Amino acid sequence: MTRARTLDAMGLFIELRRQVEKAGGASAYARKHGLSVSYLHDVLGAITAPGPLILDAMGLRKVVRYVKARKPKPAEPLRRKGAA
Repeated sequence: MTRARTLDAMGLFIELRRQVEKAGGASAYARKHGLSVSYLHDVLGAITAPGPLILDAMGLRKVVRYVKARKPKPAEPLRRKGAA
């Protein structure tokens, strides 16, 4: 089984711009995929995050990952109110 290639936000925008150019421009891409041109421009301009319609048109799906960044800090002990 091969692992799917993942894209970061910049990779997604580069791929979207490539697909838009291949389609002949934003109007042609929007028409082909049932999107409004203004929505597509908002996504291309990073005003709006790409939603399900754009991701579906691109053949992508959103996946959220969490990775451990570093060793966590130890928790501070809880203090009771009024205790010195």
